[in-house]
This record gives sequence, structure tokens and C-alpha cells, in this order.
Amino acid sequence: MVGEAASLPRGGSASRWLFATAPLAPVAAGGLLLAAGAAAIRTPWAAQTLALTHLATLGFLVIGLAGALYGALPEAECITRGGVPLWRVVHGGLCLGVAGLASGFLTAARPLLFASLGVLFVAMLLLFLSIVPPLARLRAASAPALRTAVGSLALTAFFGLWMGHAHVGVTLPGDRALWLQVHLSLGLLGWVGGFAGATAPGPRVGGAESLIRIGVALTALTWAVEIFAGLDGRGVDASTAAGLAALPAAAAVWGLRSWAALRAPRASVWVRASAVMAWIAGAAAVSALVSHAPRAQLLFGWLAIWGWAGLFVHGLIRDELEREEAAAPQRARAAAGLHGAALVCGVGAIALVSDALARATGLLLVGTGVATGRDLLRRCRERGGAAHPDEAR
Repeated sequence: MVGEAASLPRGGSASRWLFATAPLAPVAAGGLLLAAGAAAIRTPWAAQTLALTHLATLGFLVIGLAGALYGALPEAECITRGGVPLWRVVHGGLCLGVAGLASGFLTAARPLLFASLGVLFVAMLLLFLSIVPPLARLRAASAPALRTAVGSLALTAFFGLWMGHAHVGVTLPGDRALWLQVHLSLGLLGWVGGFAGATAPGPRVGGAESLIRIGVALTALTWAVEIFAGLDGRGVDASTAAGLAALPAAAAVWGLRSWAALRAPRASVWVRASAVMAWIAGAAAVSALVSHAPRAQLLFGWLAIWGWAGLFVHGLIRDELEREEAAAPQRARAAAGLHGAALVCGVGAIALVSDALARATGLLLVGTGVATGRDLLRRCRERGGAAHPDEAR
């Protein structure tokens, strides 16, 4: 079935403030690269790498997409407890949790990591409590994709919290590489990929939603079979099996939808750049899956998170600005240039394990975050006194 994809409505205060906070993540990630250099991109399990990764995934992708979710579901902003809007608690909890988690990785402070996981658990729980009821009632064309995204986020959060406890002394059942593969596949292909389908320009891609759901289900099933029955003992590499299980979702997100986005006449430069990066990230995923080489895994993570997903979320934020400011497209070009330069420089830093290139990447990431964050904070201050229509009810 092919029909026109619906655009998401303009957000209110929750959307504005979550969007304004998201650019702090590339600023923090850039600062980390400036301080740590190549140590942050040498191995997937280094403390600096874990901090850098979660600043990108939780700090930029989750906070940015949470802002877009509140924009798509204006009713969610009106849900309060004790007179306090839940979105404010969600916003504060995500910010504190991300900052604490990154600091905990860097300092190996178990109490800080444990506390940060608790804060993130509460923030995610309140996010679901505020968005699930209006999402269940949503009848827009984007509803199925949004439901896939939110369901995948719940699974991603579950695996993330479990993996986080491994850093505070809890032993994970099964291979850690399997947990990482499942966590990454669910987060990128289910959560970000599902959300991308809700905002895709041009005609909808028939069957894409079903393929994503099949991939998500098979990925989770692979984990369950390994944990409860064991695959490694039968001569099957569990992490490779989980990667192969995600192929239907990868084909839908990085194949069918990316091709449709490139052909859409009204696609923005952000959408087109993200679509191209999807193919590059897909090729890097195959390389990492086949070789199991740490450098190939790092390169895939960089291209998929800061490249494909990062450009998509950055584009959502910039699209929101361009709806209201005539000068925004000119400023957006500067932010896009910095983001693209950081992406290319980061590839070089990982490939060459270069300290100088890693620090240059950090500087470019700081510039990317400052360029977009400045515009967003200015808009928040200008509109701070203006109530969103749904907030006035």
C-alpha cells in the first residue's frame, strides 16, 4: 500500500526545550574527544568510548526524538502529577541521567553509575506513561511507525539498563557481544528507524513497517534463545545470529526507505544526507558483522550513530527552526557543514587511530552543537511566554 506520509505537527514547550537540550550532547562529546583524543576511539569497551557513545545515543538521539514525540503527541504535554507536567520531570531526568552515566563511565564510580541508571529508569518510565495513552488514540498516518518506534525504545531501554548493571557488579547471562548487538539493533533500526518512517517525505513504502517489526521480533528472539537454550554451545555465534536476525529491519530502514527518501521531491538536504549515510552505514555493518574487528565495529557505530541517525535527528531539529525563522536556512548551512566535517574527520580518526584527528573531530562537534543550540535557546527565550494551544487547556 502506498500513500502520502504525514508530517508531524509543531511541538509546544516540551518539544522546544528537549530540542534545545539535545545539542549539548555533541558539545559534551566534542569536549571528551578534545580531552581524551584517540583513547576514545581505540576500542569499543574503553570507558571514554562508552561515555562518547551514550552522549550520542541518549544525549542527542533519545532527547532529540523525545522532543519530536511530544511534538507529534501534544496531549502528552498536558499530563501532570501534583500540578507538575510530566515532561518537565522526563526532561530533567534524561539530562541528569545522561550526565551522570557519562561521568560514571569516565570515573569508574559505581555509585554514580547505579544512581544514574535509576534516574534514567524513572525518566524513561514517565516518558512512556505520558506518551503511550495519546499514542494509543492516535489515528494519523504516522501512528503505526510511531508505535513501532516507541515499542522498540522500550526494548532498547530494557537491554540498556541491564547492560548498565554489568558495570556495577551484576553478571550478565550470555555473551556481552550478544547484548550489545541486540541493544544496538533495536535502538537504531527499531527506535530511530521506526521514527524515521513517521516523518518520511513522499510516498509510504509498502511493507517497510512489517519488515521492521519482523526484524525487531527476530532480534529479541535470538537473544531469548541464546539466554534460555544456548546457541554458542551448538556451534552458532550468538552475536552474529542477532545481527543476521536484524536484516529484515535493516533492509527496510537502510534500503527501501532510504531509496524512497532520495527520490522524494520535497526531501530536505538533511533527509537526503541521512539516506546516503544509511547505505554507507549498512556497508559498514556488514564489514563489522563479518570481520568482528574492533576498528570495523567502531567505524560502523560512528557512521550509524553520528552519521545516519545523527543527521536525521539534527534535521528534525533544524526543520522545526525553519518553520518559524526566515533566516534559519542560512544558519542551518553552517551547522550542516560542521556536522559533515565532524563526520568525515571522525572516520579518519578511527581508521588511522589519530590523536590529532580525534581532537579535530571534537572541535567540530563542539561547533556543531553550539551552532544549533544557540538558535534553539534563542527561540525558547523568545517564545517562553507564549503558551502552546494544548497547554492552555
